[in-house]
Amino acid sequence: MNRWSYNEMKLDVNFDRNQFYAEFGMGSTFPQVIIGGQKVGGCTDAVKHLREGRFL
Repeated sequence: MNRWSYNEMKLDVNFDRNQFYAEFGMGSTFPQVIIGGQKVGGCTDAVKHLREGRFL
């Protein structure tokens, strides 16, 4: 069984909208997922990445 840890960051608590767009680009959606330091993308992209890696 794999054990996953995560760090949840919240808009207007840990960062503001301008910081979010500076990091992920204009038009990026919430949430953005980073796995092992790699920016994977939004939820759909993260699920695709996990399925391709056979984690799901």
